[in-house]
Amino acid sequence: MANSKTTLILLIAFLPSMFCELLIIEADLNIKGWGCNEGEKIALLEFKHGVKCNNRTGNVVKVDLKNRDGFSYLGGEISDSLLDLKHLNYMDLSLNDFQGIPIPDFLASFERLKHLDLSYAEFGGMVPPHLGNLSQLSYLDLHGVEYETRVSNFNWPSGLSSLKYLDLGKVNLSKASIDWMQAVNMIPSLLELHLSSCELSGFPHYSNSFVNLTSLLVIDLSYNNFNTTLLGWLFNITTLGNLVNLDLTNNNIGNEDG
Repeated sequence: MANSKTTLILLIAFLPSMFCELLIIEADLNIKGWGCNEGEKIALLEFKHGVKCNNRTGNVVKVDLKNRDGFSYLGGEISDSLLDLKHLNYMDLSLNDFQGIPIPDFLASFERLKHLDLSYAEFGGMVPPHLGNLSQLSYLDLHGVEYETRVSNFNWPSGLSSLKYLDLGKVNLSKASIDWMQAVNMIPSLLELHLSSCELSGFPHYSNSFVNLTSLLVIDLSYNNFNTTLLGWLFNITTLGNLVNLDLTNNNIGNEDG
């Protein structure tokens, strides 16, 4: 990724007071001559466009720092000062470069969070199971890239009772065995399930695997290690009447030995 990076710690210091400090900093950067790199100065000032406050209360409710230009990547450690944003319901740090650091455990403390997108942000290590405490979450995207992210078990998604969109692409779920199916079946609100390139191979042999998921529109199980047992399961699907997209690309279907 590009060398031009802006450390997220810088941002965290400004968020609790919303835009006031950013406006002061903008004046300082232009008047006091801090000698900041022009590109990074622009990137810093652009932060204010990714922060949204409630018009009535003034509380920060949205932090959208998705990298949209392909150059000014966020990186570095993420300060737990974010916890001061107690009304936060939307966070997007996607397409940045955190160079393999773990997803912070404290993100599971945002009880109001409804949207969490950390996709393609180069996190690594173990996915915090406490993310399953985010019962109001409707959108979760942890799709990985270069650094491996993994789970020790797959029980935690069952706590995401409001979830509509789940993408764990390239998260290593090999230790989840068939637990992934049992956990997913506990989320009746789910509309889209994306588990591409997750090192999955085990599949349940019973026909009601998705019995509670009658609203599912999309299932992506591509680039895994499923074999012909998957076909037997597919023929028994009778509850997914709303399904419009099923992706089984690049599996071992047709190879009994997987």
